[in-house]
Formats: sequence, structure tokens, C-alpha cells
Amino acid sequence: MTPVNQEIVDHGKGDCQRAAIASLFDLDIDQVPNFRKYPDKGWFNVLWHFLHGIGYEYLGCPSTPSKAKRPDGTWVYTRAPELDPADSINGYFYGVVPSKTFKDTTHAVVIDCNGLVVHDPNPNKRWQGMNVLESGDLRCWYILKPLEGTP
Repeated sequence: MTPVNQEIVDHGKGDCQRAAIASLFDLDIDQVPNFRKYPDKGWFNVLWHFLHGIGYEYLGCPSTPSKAKRPDGTWVYTRAPELDPADSINGYFYGVVPSKTFKDTTHAVVIDCNGLVVHDPNPNKRWQGMNVLESGDLRCWYILKPLEGTP
């Protein structure tokens, strides 16, 4: 995992997803499509084709099932999921957390198998070093696996 920072920090237009995926696969950010340029669900088709192009497939995005509302109105997940190392990319996952920069949106980070944010692609690094399993802030994580027949 080679940390790559996002180039665009803008509500609804940031490229944290692109930076997190580049980080997971040790790529330059320019080698990964900017998924935010594709409206609605079009970004997922671009992601799917990109992953297949590098020999991986998307197998799902489990989410944490139990949640409760905090006094400040935000949601916290009360039952920590288990991050299976067998589902990781060299011990890391693409994780989705609430944005600490913008209201009412999410943010992509790289987490380890214990839920520790090992890379926050936002230059402000507000999630860096936080355990999102312990805090209940992990919304979901991507399971990305090598395609069958790919070494």
C-alpha cells in the first residue's frame, strides 16, 4: 500500500475514492479513473471495468448493521463488523466513513484489518490513525479479490 493523496477536495466532487484505490494497488492517481466524473450509478461501471482491467473484481460492500443516533444527530454503528484478512488486499481495505470536512457525505479511507485508518487521502488527514471499528464510524468496506486465474 502506497499512500496517495486526493487531488480534489470539494463537496460531492472530491476524488478520495480514486486516491484510496490508487493507494491500495500501489498506483499513481493518474492511473485510476476519477469516478466522480460519472453521474448516478455510472461510476460503478467504470470501477468494475477498471478493477477487471487490473485483474480484480468487486465482490461486495458489507456494511455495519446496527446503528443508533448520537446526541448531535449523527449515526454511530453499534455492532462492529469483522474484517476478514482473507478479504483484504495485503492486509488493507477500502473503507467508507462520514466526511469530517463536509456535512452529509462520505469519505474513502484505507483501513487495516483492525479498523485503523492507515491512510486518509484528504490532505487534512482528519481520520488518520483513528480506529473506525472502535468509534463505530465505519459505514462499509469493499471486498476486492483477484479474478480467478490471476496470480
